[in-house]
Amino acid sequence: LPHQFLIDYVKVYQWQETAGPFVLAVEPAAGGTVEVSPELDRYPENTEVTLTAIPDAHHIFKTWRHFSGANPYTFTLRKDTALIPHFIHKDELLSNGDFYRAYWPWRFYVYDQQTAAYTACIGEDALVVDINESPGID
Repeated sequence: LPHQFLIDYVKVYQWQETAGPFVLAVEPAAGGTVEVSPELDRYPENTEVTLTAIPDAHHIFKTWRHFSGANPYTFTLRKDTALIPHFIHKDELLSNGDFYRAYWPWRFYVYDQQTAAYTACIGEDALVVDINESPGID
């Protein structure tokens, strides 16, 4: 068929559950505090909010979990939002040592998948590895 379908204009909408007001929840975190500006109980739609992470002594700010590493972090509030600051001790040697991002970036290596098996999980801020099957030690 020699037909053509031409589009000359597209309008895109962003789906939004409500028009506000919205709640901003900043979860407490060990190693520092957070200043919120402006600090309101409820925020009108499209309010620009700035969060500033202030590390305690011997700590540094790492990131806003699942959002940004910017500090201060400014964004426009368009829905109920919960943010968690992540602070680490200055002398921390391990990347993701508190497992706040689950296993990432940890990698596991098993020499022989047929004679060894394990399960891993995060429990009480620790990585727990259960060895289910072991080839033993020669």
